Amino acid sequence: AQPSMPPGKGALIMYNCRGGNDLITVDVIPVGILQELPPKTGEDCRPGEPIYLDPGEYALRAAIAGVPSFGEQSITIQEGMALDFTWY
Repeated sequence: AQPSMPPGKGALIMYNCRGGNDLITVDVIPVGILQELPPKTGEDCRPGEPIYLDPGEYALRAAIAGVPSFGEQSITIQEGMALDFTWY
């Protein structure tokens, strides 16, 4: 069960669907929140803890330990809504 959403906020729930030892670290820009997402186990993608954010535009920058490149994605958070975002 998800905890209740704080008033005036939206939620970001990220999933790591990479296997092996691919721990993904995501920076939520511009708020500077870092979240580590453990690799999936078996067929199940693993969700991170919900991140509660003010409504608006954000950038997600993901890095995998030992991999020189990174991924970046823009998202929009809406009040009262949860956004599921999956990294592959």
